[in-house]
Amino acid sequence: MRLEPSTVVAERGGAKVTLADVDAALLKLPRGKRADMMNSPRRIEETISQLLLTRQMANEARKQELDENADIKRAIELAAEGVLGTQYILNYRLDLDLGNIELLARERYDANPSAFDMPEYVSAYHILIDTEKRTDEEAAELAEQLRQRADKEDFVQLVKEYSDDPSKAYNDGLIPDAASSKMAAEFADAAANLEKPGDLSPVVKTQFGYHILKLDTRKAATPRSWEQVKDQAVARLQATLSDQRVKEHVDQMRSMALDANPDAVASLRTRYLLAPAPAAAPAAAAKSGAGAKSAD
Repeated sequence: MRLEPSTVVAERGGAKVTLADVDAALLKLPRGKRADMMNSPRRIEETISQLLLTRQMANEARKQELDENADIKRAIELAAEGVLGTQYILNYRLDLDLGNIELLARERYDANPSAFDMPEYVSAYHILIDTEKRTDEEAAELAEQLRQRADKEDFVQLVKEYSDDPSKAYNDGLIPDAASSKMAAEFADAAANLEKPGDLSPVVKTQFGYHILKLDTRKAATPRSWEQVKDQAVARLQATLSDQRVKEHVDQMRSMALDANPDAVASLRTRYLLAPAPAAAPAAAAKSGAGAKSAD
């Protein structure tokens, strides 16, 4: 059963939120993402609560007749223009004719299929010795000592005893995708240079401190067929081309001739300066005349 837009979803403190209000709030999202947004009890609760809070505050503002203030009225008009502008871009994106995206994506795949390979995967255990509790020299010395011990001792046990990475509490120092660009460059390079499971890295310094890495897993890049990558390739190309076209359109509007009032522009530099505080009034003589010289 589809409920009427006027159906009240929730109310609090005299404020009500209807299905129409929720619909309007979700307009800022592309249509395809609205279902994902509302497919979570937590996000539904957060959305409704925020709408209620906004309406509660707006109701209080109306009681104070803030909506009659000329500047606030203009701010409301500007906010409305912001909503219209957002909807214009969303509609512009929907109406774009990008041609046969699947054909274009297939041409790109055929020209360079290795670009669509499943990337190489490297996971590694690591020990971090930071410089927060010790000097740089002390950290480097301790890391080198642990590197020598790691050849003969259980690496995970060394992680538990010495690593300063708090994530060791739940991962025993294991870092998935250790050679990816998400990691510090020095760390990723050290992981990428490990060849066989069990191989140890030299001591590596990053912004976080000193690391010793031990290779856990290395999986070579894996070729993928067109059928395996088609959906992802088409969606990615469509998003890329849409972004390009939207940017071109917005840039075209920005490049239109600008006719500014130089005096008005210059006035903005001083328009919002705070007025100087009034000079302090001289201390008044006490009503009783205490402290004043006698006229006698």
